[in-house]
Amino acid sequence: MVARKNPMIPLAMAPRESRDIGCGDCTACCTVFTISELEKSRDVDCEFLLKNPKGRGCGCGIYNDRPPKCKNFYCAWVQNMVMHGKQAYRPDKLGLIVTVMAVPPLEGVIGMFRYGKGTLSARAKGFMREMERTSMYFFEGKMYGTPDRLAEWKRKFVEKGGQICEADMEMRNR
Repeated sequence: MVARKNPMIPLAMAPRESRDIGCGDCTACCTVFTISELEKSRDVDCEFLLKNPKGRGCGCGIYNDRPPKCKNFYCAWVQNMVMHGKQAYRPDKLGLIVTVMAVPPLEGVIGMFRYGKGTLSARAKGFMREMERTSMYFFEGKMYGTPDRLAEWKRKFVEKGGQICEADMEMRNR
């Protein structure tokens, strides 16, 4: 596997599968992620983000010519993998983008990225508690899950050449 500059990289999930429900007017990923091709920083609106009269994001000004990272990214909500597409769990409403990502040397790790300023909503915290109880996920530099799931993940991670800082489960590529 090729070493990546940023160890927390959302995986491209193309091609879209039939369960895709579309973004609607959610543009959370246009703010949250770094897009090096556009010199766009994390947690800053993309300069090509179109806004409606109320100032909310409503689309991409370079949609047909957007970078591959944008073309190939599909969050778990769009793929109908989060709460069966319920609008309240859409990233811009929940305050979290949920995706499947690579944490080299492993792929297929659930990642959650905060969208918006301030504290997480009660709904987002509840969603995270449920995910921690039933699965495991990566959020703000730490892995969360049941002790058994975390122990299994750590074993697989180290077997594949990963290095773990036990204090906070920080993952680093050798």
